Amino acid sequence: MGQDFQRWADEGKLELCYTTAVVGSLAAVGILEKLKCPVRGGDAQELSEVKIWIDADAAPMDVKQIVFRAAKRLDVETILVANRMMEVPASLSMVRSIQVREGADQADRYIAAEGQRGDLAITADLPLAGDLVEKGLFVIDPRGEEYSPETITSRLSMRNFMDDLRGAGMVVGRTAPYGETDKKAFAATFDRLLTRALRLAERAKK
Repeated sequence: MGQDFQRWADEGKLELCYTTAVVGSLAAVGILEKLKCPVRGGDAQELSEVKIWIDADAAPMDVKQIVFRAAKRLDVETILVANRMMEVPASLSMVRSIQVREGADQADRYIAAEGQRGDLAITADLPLAGDLVEKGLFVIDPRGEEYSPETITSRLSMRNFMDDLRGAGMVVGRTAPYGETDKKAFAATFDRLLTRALRLAERAKK
């Protein structure tokens, strides 16, 4: 059973880990910590200081709903940043919206300034992703792609190349609509990165 817990925690299957813990009457905080399975908000006085940042102006509703469910389940502070106030369910005390002043990249600048190493950010903006990766945040786009120190440089180079082609009229077309495949990819990557961020935060406290 212990090996199963550790494998599930490593794979980011938080719900499976917790559900099995409860069913097996093994939900004691000490056991979950020993197995490196992040403790739920209701199981400990303080889970972590990890924050989730959402570049919210263009974030799909499906993405927000996935994040909201995780924030509620794990009691993780979540901040939506946009040029307008975003509606947040009243039941989610750990989620809040911040409105920045009108203007290009204002939300990006706010997240880049306020995000801290070890936080998790969700954005489709590659320059912002590059800044956040450099700062030490975990970064994911709404379609489930993780931006990391190993990938961000090539992704930025490709973006600039494609922008040049569009400027020359050599590339036309639109981005495919956000669909179920994108939603599933985001959910899987988000769960994995959030698990990693919470685990690192817990280890930093010891």
